[in-house]
Amino acid sequence: MRLRYKRNNDSFHVALRDGDTVHTTADIAPNIAVQYNLERQIVSIDIQNATTHIGEDVLRADKSTSYFWILASGDKFDVDAFLASSTLKPSWVWRRPDHSGVSFELGDSSTMSWYEQDDTAVLYMKEHREHLLELARFPGVESFSLGLEAVIQFAENHLGTVLGPSRDLMAHALELGLKLNFYFSFTRYDDER
Repeated sequence: MRLRYKRNNDSFHVALRDGDTVHTTADIAPNIAVQYNLERQIVSIDIQNATTHIGEDVLRADKSTSYFWILASGDKFDVDAFLASSTLKPSWVWRRPDHSGVSFELGDSSTMSWYEQDDTAVLYMKEHREHLLELARFPGVESFSLGLEAVIQFAENHLGTVLGPSRDLMAHALELGLKLNFYFSFTRYDDER
């Protein structure tokens, strides 16, 4: 389960896996607490409290969430049936009565350029073409998407920029039935981080 929370100009990301660590961007939101009930799939957020727990374990806040992934989900998607029939190994799996899914992290977008993500995604789609086609057609899959992420830094006099996928990436995504999602964050060179 992944959460993205935004309040005024402050935002943070939370990534949750069964039995794993929650990661938040501590530099952006050091005073935010998240509690996750693994059995009931409930997340509670406490903006005032800086202590974060899953059960008895104290969670770390040392890595931001990367949105460089392929994600498949649906209301009637039987994740366990998919896992039993596929050689693909998802990075994330979630099972809920109302919506389940899998995602495959393709890399750490914070360390990769837009063009490196594009090339990596194309290579992954080529190498796993048949398995991704099976996933796209798997009963219950309603949403099938590829995400790329970029943090764009602007100088004081910059007003905008243009980023887009390569033709190769668009062609492979179209063949597989992947919707393209682009996640952008904007900062200025003079921002302290």
